[in-house]
Amino acid sequence: MDILGHKDESLRKLVAELLQRLPPRSFVVVDHWEADPLAIGLARPSEPDRLVYITSDRDVRGRYFMSRELPSNSDLVPFRDGGADQFRDIDALARAIAVHLGAA
Repeated sequence: MDILGHKDESLRKLVAELLQRLPPRSFVVVDHWEADPLAIGLARPSEPDRLVYITSDRDVRGRYFMSRELPSNSDLVPFRDGGADQFRDIDALARAIAVHLGAA
């Protein structure tokens, strides 16, 4: 089954747009948030614990939220918080994702 198949249409469109804006093979889609139809993760292929959690706002077109996650340096926590931002521009979102995943 397609990993995005059960996700909201706005999120599927967002991922499709990011595939067009980011370098090829710069991320893999991961779904640690299966129960949330508006959330998905994009991970660095060579370092899957470096990822971004993204959501698109179903009610406000063109508003996106991104939370950065970094690999944990402890067995007690699954990841380290790398900060979060809101975006009104998909190009700015794509640039922030590229920087965090090392694709910039």
